[in-house]
Amino acid sequence: MDGKEKLRQRVAKGRRPFFLDSPESDKLLAMIVALAGEVSVVKERLDTHERLAAQGKVATAEEIENYAPPEDVEDERETWRAAMLERVFRIISATRNMEGAPGAEAQR
Repeated sequence: MDGKEKLRQRVAKGRRPFFLDSPESDKLLAMIVALAGEVSVVKERLDTHERLAAQGKVATAEEIENYAPPEDVEDERETWRAAMLERVFRIISATRNMEGAPGAEAQR
């Protein structure tokens, strides 16, 4: 390389796509998804804290980071995450189901 090569652009070109009725709705959805992810992480760390305490261990940051949940615990967490996501996104699922139902246009 002689230092004259053009660097590649690492961002998407064009307008940002949106999937809901408006870009503002998409932004709100993105914020909700980010918050749901944060809540999931906090719930998992709290669960780790409680499990370490039940084992008589002090839940230091290092203990929490090094905790490797057994498969049954991971299954419980996955069940909780799925239920949480179902609750968070229930309104979107319900609205889409109503839109596809006969007579949905009359309900709007």
